Amino acid sequence: MPYHKLNSVRMKEINEKAVLNAVCRYAPISRRALADHTGLTTATIANIVNELIAKQYLVETGQGMSDGGRKPQMIETNPDAGFMIGAELNTSNFVCILSDFRPRILDEIVVGIDLSRGKDDVIQTAAGAIREIMARNGVDRERVLGLGFVSAGPYDRERDVMVNPPNFPNWRDVDIRGSIERITGVRTLFERETPSIALGEYWFGPNSGTKRMLSINVYEIGLGGGLLIDGNIYHGYRDSSMEIGHMVVQPDGDPCDCGGRGCLEVQADGAAAVRYAREAIASGQISALCGYERFRMADVALCARQGDTVARDAIARCGDYLGMAMGNLCAVFSPDIVFLGGPFVDACPELFDRAVAICDQRPYPMHLPTIKKSRFAFGASAAAMGGIALVYSDLSAI
Repeated sequence: MPYHKLNSVRMKEINEKAVLNAVCRYAPISRRALADHTGLTTATIANIVNELIAKQYLVETGQGMSDGGRKPQMIETNPDAGFMIGAELNTSNFVCILSDFRPRILDEIVVGIDLSRGKDDVIQTAAGAIREIMARNGVDRERVLGLGFVSAGPYDRERDVMVNPPNFPNWRDVDIRGSIERITGVRTLFERETPSIALGEYWFGPNSGTKRMLSINVYEIGLGGGLLIDGNIYHGYRDSSMEIGHMVVQPDGDPCDCGGRGCLEVQADGAAAVRYAREAIASGQISALCGYERFRMADVALCARQGDTVARDAIARCGDYLGMAMGNLCAVFSPDIVFLGGPFVDACPELFDRAVAICDQRPYPMHLPTIKKSRFAFGASAAAMGGIALVYSDLSAI
């Protein structure tokens, strides 16, 4: 394809996404207002809107208020354009949501995952949940516009395989996308979980349309990052950008499954809080956690909410490392907004506050406190909503 043709195709795709994003954010909206929000000409808006209406992605929904001339036709996304599925596979659960095109969440399935049973068992469990959510809602696969499947990296985009995720034992070169597509018969897209969460925020969250978004997702086991620029995920060389869980924040720290020591995730994820609490108890400190034969992240979070000093100190220590990392990332990328969330943050809201406080007390860069910090808008469904956003972002292939 000639360069100028490729350039025009890419520009059309960018403009189409800008229009759809504005409709998602401001609907019902007129064509003229779309031109104001996107900076595109009225002629370009007319062409894109007409094409999206022809594809049944958008619909006219009546007339708006007049500013002196004819009443404008208002535009919204068409909820009946088709269905979308967002799915997240993490170290403990598989989360699957079904939405219409607005998107409104119609159903959700969460099933437990046991990685020790092997990749084939996990893939079959995930595919079974996907088929179940379609069956119980009477959705034929021909009506599904796409399935956005998100999970851990690293991911080799050229070979289309999960390479060797540190917290997925014996998962080497796994064709997760192709396997799910073959079993379910649904067109499947794959992306790493944390940039997908940022993509969901870009399309559907209260801060949608923000130019530069950075996200940090903290699990019970593991931690990841994502960077979006103008709604596009920054993948980096060999699709390995933003592996922030493996930034070294403590050179003589604990060993990490990646082979290094003192990585952010081993110093600041939910398992780290458990380890810190155990170390404090072993040193003679008294805690409500002493009454547990074995305790996990959720137990530390519960005891912290009840005022237990050992639990609160363990969470604060994780927050210190997260705040250090957040400050470093803001100094490098200077985003408009940073999202911090995930299961550990959801279980311990004070973790967010501690990390932000540590980040913002840095003296430089001076604008650091003015960078917006936010929790994820969709809670436990954030990554699966990122899967829905993957489908939206791939409209040119639909």
